[in-house]
Amino acid sequence: MGDRSEAEPEATPSLRNLSSWMREMIAEERFDDLVDGTTRLFDGIVERHLDQLRDAFLKRARELYGRKSEQLSEAQMELLFGLFREQVEEASAPELTGAAAQLDEAQPKEKPSEKSQRRRRQAGDEAFPAELPRETVIVPVPESDRTCATCGDEREILGHDESEQLEYGPAQFRGRKICREKRACRKCRDSVVRAPAPPRVVERGKLGAGLVAQVLVAKYLEHTPLYRQREIYKRSRVSLPRSTLGDAVAAACHHLLPVARGIRERVFAHDIVSTDDTGLRVLDPQHPKGSKRGFLWPYVAGHRWASFAYTPSRAGAGPQAELADYAGFVQVDGYAGYDALFRGEDCPRIEVGCFMHARRYFVQAVEAGDLRALPAVAQIRALYAVEREAKEAGLDAEGRRVLREEKAAPLLAELHDWFEAMAPRATPKSLLGKAIGYSQKRWRALTRYLDDGRLEIDNGEVERLIRLVALGRKNYLFAGSDAGAERAAVAYTVLATCTLHELDPWAYIQDVLQKIAGDWPQRELDRLLPDRWAQEHPEALRRPRPA
Repeated sequence: MGDRSEAEPEATPSLRNLSSWMREMIAEERFDDLVDGTTRLFDGIVERHLDQLRDAFLKRARELYGRKSEQLSEAQMELLFGLFREQVEEASAPELTGAAAQLDEAQPKEKPSEKSQRRRRQAGDEAFPAELPRETVIVPVPESDRTCATCGDEREILGHDESEQLEYGPAQFRGRKICREKRACRKCRDSVVRAPAPPRVVERGKLGAGLVAQVLVAKYLEHTPLYRQREIYKRSRVSLPRSTLGDAVAAACHHLLPVARGIRERVFAHDIVSTDDTGLRVLDPQHPKGSKRGFLWPYVAGHRWASFAYTPSRAGAGPQAELADYAGFVQVDGYAGYDALFRGEDCPRIEVGCFMHARRYFVQAVEAGDLRALPAVAQIRALYAVEREAKEAGLDAEGRRVLREEKAAPLLAELHDWFEAMAPRATPKSLLGKAIGYSQKRWRALTRYLDDGRLEIDNGEVERLIRLVALGRKNYLFAGSDAGAERAAVAYTVLATCTLHELDPWAYIQDVLQKIAGDWPQRELDRLLPDRWAQEHPEALRRPRPA
């Protein structure tokens, strides 16, 4: 009997050729092979689906119950690399310099000395601000210890051992009685003239600009919803209806709208803008569930300017409209809605990727148990070490570009080769496969930060501002309407930019509200933007700026 191996159908079919394979097997009456082949095929399908279900379950469990940080500690990296080296390291995979360095570092480290720990603690201690009001409390020596035990004379005061405590007293409300002067000529008995009424932030309202500023700062910067603020104020025997507080927020955002527009102009005047999105639940009586998921989009530029925009959905039309007239670098994640912004050879916008998002998918794969993703996590970690080196050295943009070219570019080349080698070994729908696919698809955008030292490796600034919204919505839960969500965007724009300028937010908002309510001239609006306002109010800087 001749050798039929060349002509025989393969022992295990694929879904693509299953039908033709089965016909061939039946035609050749190879029924045992037919059963074995189909069994192996469907066992493989079940195994892949179980892997995907396990990954999805572990990811969801971590979202609900796990830690939120995506960073892996030194101890975790040492433990995971030990397991990786024992179990899954594949000799045929390209070696990654960052991963090799991590393996070398996965050794017991000496504990820092008590002296160095004490020095570190002392370095973190800061004196109380000099401008704080102070009171002096004299603690006398007890009467029984004032007499000298040898001669019986009273001991003299040599001085005092001094220390400081920081005290706190609850915030105080104060009433302000406004007396508008009236004048008339008693001799001529002409008409009475009155002093004009001072401007009010809330029309016919009883809350002053300082209290309105506090309500706004507490809600959007300190994440304290209005009902909780009401309870806090009650402890001072001040009862304010929630509707009154809500009207104060609405009035404040109305007055701050021109400032928010001015901030937006400053953002898009920069050559580099970063953006992302975050959800915000919005009440909607027309929606079957009574509410919908709206979105806030922060646009950040120059490390000091942030503009938030609200859209009722996550459709790409939102950022596309916001950035339609913009020309420059735009740093984004992999959301498909951004793709239209970068189409065309003459497109004025240049896409910059975010390694924070790329790393996130590899970390998820590691935490789901796929240690094959660990070398990529370590290599990306090495890229961030280059960024830290540049920051600690105080390099300018050109210095950063040169350092990245020298140290980051080789790491990125190795990482790209690793993706190419590992992609065929990871199923596309697995967490590792998705992580590799994400990075491969956006590789040019991810590595564009090598071209210009002004660009960042990730969207970290935007992510930090998104936490403002995330913490707030955990407490106030939702916006009452689309208009309420748009007011939130105004508040976050002004407060976030104020914070980035290191200003006292209450002092800034209170002063700006008073001026705008008092018919501040439109041509002088620039003076109310945080940078100009800080020049005129240096006392409101939370820390002095370096000369």
